[in-house]
Amino acid sequence: MPGDRPTTVPNDGLTSAEAEVRLVRFGPNEPAATQHYSLLCDLWRAITNPLVVILLLAPLLSASLAERTDAAIIVVIILLSTTIDLVQANRSRPMLISVFSDFAGVRQGRYTSRCSSGCSFPRLSCRAQQPTRKGHPFIMRCNTSIAAAWEQTFQLRCSIYRAVVVGVQMSKKNGLADPSRLKSFDRDDKRLLRVVIETPKGSRNKFAFDPDEQVFQLKRVLPSGMEFPYDFGFVPSTKADDGDPIDVLVLMDEPAFPGCVLSCRPIGVIEGEQGEGKKTERNDRVVAVQRDAHDWADIRTINDLGKQFRRELEEFFVNYHKLAGEEYRVLGIKGPDVARKIVKAGRR
Repeated sequence: MPGDRPTTVPNDGLTSAEAEVRLVRFGPNEPAATQHYSLLCDLWRAITNPLVVILLLAPLLSASLAERTDAAIIVVIILLSTTIDLVQANRSRPMLISVFSDFAGVRQGRYTSRCSSGCSFPRLSCRAQQPTRKGHPFIMRCNTSIAAAWEQTFQLRCSIYRAVVVGVQMSKKNGLADPSRLKSFDRDDKRLLRVVIETPKGSRNKFAFDPDEQVFQLKRVLPSGMEFPYDFGFVPSTKADDGDPIDVLVLMDEPAFPGCVLSCRPIGVIEGEQGEGKKTERNDRVVAVQRDAHDWADIRTINDLGKQFRRELEEFFVNYHKLAGEEYRVLGIKGPDVARKIVKAGRR
């Protein structure tokens, strides 16, 4: 109620008698009981924050979808946010303790001064009555400092979030989602390979995926009368000896298109090397059949294709490299078990 508290004249402080009356009626200002936590406890409290828990689920989901870069970015955001929270909490705690200590010191009579009328009074009561300020200046300075610090922290965290979100959006807008980061084997049947088609059957244009630009680019054009006999692609998340993903020649009923992902069963591998002298490197080509292909359903190994069919495949790769000024030699032809081993050894 308005009449419960004694009124004062703005330019005059409280007299000693009035200060004593307030002390009796309202009691002394006691500092709030503070509970101190260790750094590990503070870290645990920050991590168990519901928002942080939700954010922690995001990198797990991204990792399960083979979005490793996005998962790493989200983890970095969480670590930065948690670190900023801990630093800010440790910075603001001494400020709050000093505020309560000042309250206690004033009520215990350690801080006294005199107002313009010559009376003795606690400094807190005098400053509270200054006409140019509403409330205690020391408290206002502390509150302002704490608010400013938290505002700076909030702005910093928002800047981090905005920068990362814009970066991710720009990376997505610059090209396609990177198919080279997909899993190498089918999720439902680990015996099946996942193949990303680059060049479809019957095309003279050789397309290749550029992981830096995240687009399919035209690499070269075959001469007239020469075309890719079957769909040609690569196994994602693999790396062959030549530095590129493992190549796959896919047998299927109808041509696919660049970027199409197929589930294929390997039937063998054409082992080969390119280069001359000591500057040679392995460049094997896995041969696989698309899972739902009808015309190739009876083919289980590369030997089922016949010697003439295999010879034609060998000649195609030899002539293909010869057009690029490279020498290619076929070292041998192996079955599906060797093909799976090559893929497993090349996973990255």
